[in-house]
Amino acid sequence: MIDAHNLELIATGASLAADFMKARLERGESFDTDAFQQWLQREAFPHLLAQSDQTLRSLISLKASQHERYEELLDHVVAIRHAVVDPTPADKWSALSEIDRCVLKHVYEKARENPFQPIDSKDLESALIAVGAVVASSARYLSERGLLKLAAGSDGWSVAPQGAGVHLAWAVADAQGYDAAIDRLGKALPARGETKRLATLAAEANVPAGLTYFVMGGWADQGFLTLQDNASPYDRALIHNVRETFLRSISDRPT
Repeated sequence: MIDAHNLELIATGASLAADFMKARLERGESFDTDAFQQWLQREAFPHLLAQSDQTLRSLISLKASQHERYEELLDHVVAIRHAVVDPTPADKWSALSEIDRCVLKHVYEKARENPFQPIDSKDLESALIAVGAVVASSARYLSERGLLKLAAGSDGWSVAPQGAGVHLAWAVADAQGYDAAIDRLGKALPARGETKRLATLAAEANVPAGLTYFVMGGWADQGFLTLQDNASPYDRALIHNVRETFLRSISDRPT
């Protein structure tokens, strides 16, 4: 079998032979193997050697140009992907600055057991060992992005968990565990016509109560169920009126 390299050499040789035969025919001269070899040595090879420097530079330039076009095309493909596909948690996380990530992760850790407890600015600065102005700027930015709640007070400001920020930090901190926890919570939901306390649901799914609250709140906002959260403490909130279509979508998921 002829490999690709030998095939290219044969093609090059055939092209040279065609040029040789054309020139001989135009002059009415015969051609044979010895004449062809002499022509290669006397005319073709010296010409190729003379042009070799320019040929190599042209090929290098062409390769570089094609590479640049490839890189440009790849950039367009990535841009299109970002335009039509929702960004992943990792994409969203990488778009944040280092201090933003630290603030969001700290708020998430606090939210695991208490989704309502505010974090004072001084406590936040101390926990992160960061300059107050830098932390304040980050808190404002994350608040504007809807990733945490920012509240001003007479003695300064504080932050509190927001569902979107909790989900983001949770998904990044424990990607595999996050998906598994969401699945367990879905399978632990009360059946149609039944009611379940948030604390009971959290225990059955083995998910911290604070995180369970944010998952239930998100599903309630989407109309999948009703979260009656006017109880005290918060983990006595009632979950009921789960939509049948949502229950079936949960049960159809592979375990």
